[in-house]
Amino acid sequence: MKKIHKCFFFVCFLIAILVRATANDLSAKALKFRYDELKQNYIYILIIVIMLIILVLLLLIYIYQIRKKNKFITQHIQQRHKYVKMLQGTRIGTIAKLPDRKLFEQLDAIIKTNNAFLTNDINRSSLAKASNTNEEYVRRAIKHYTSMGVAEYITALRLQHSLILLADDKTNDTINVIASECGFNSVSTFHRLFMNRYGISPNEYRKNMKGQNQSLQ
Repeated sequence: MKKIHKCFFFVCFLIAILVRATANDLSAKALKFRYDELKQNYIYILIIVIMLIILVLLLLIYIYQIRKKNKFITQHIQQRHKYVKMLQGTRIGTIAKLPDRKLFEQLDAIIKTNNAFLTNDINRSSLAKASNTNEEYVRRAIKHYTSMGVAEYITALRLQHSLILLADDKTNDTINVIASECGFNSVSTFHRLFMNRYGISPNEYRKNMKGQNQSLQ
């Protein structure tokens, strides 16, 4: 009987040891699994942070390039504006050989006197009436001198005038107001034509010019 009791206790002892060993093994595996999971999450977080840093750097580089490009375009517009003024002063002399010289001078005076080109009633028909000639002569004379059609020439003068208004740091007029003052029926039309001619938006040009004016002060 005593032997049976001893065997029973011995078996129970072995079972207890096995259970404890199994529990320890499971606990170790759980800890290792938890460690591997945390390590994997840390790697994911690190990758996300690195990607965000790269995106921010790319965005900053993009903004810098855009500003640099806009500044260059603004300077180019100013140089072009000065060149156009100089060219307008010299072409009068070189066009003397053309049969439409006097007519062009008359038309150009009508267009530019009191900034008439800013009004909406200035067109080929009104110019023909004001100069006592026909529309074809008006078209030919302006084409000879400016290499542009009548409407295109008037639009170019309006856009040149808008450069002056946009560069004036003493005015707080909105782009809508400036577009209207320059003879454009809508701000969207003004924006599109300005972008097509100068490669920069009116608002960006204004910001760049105000920045240049502040740096000169």
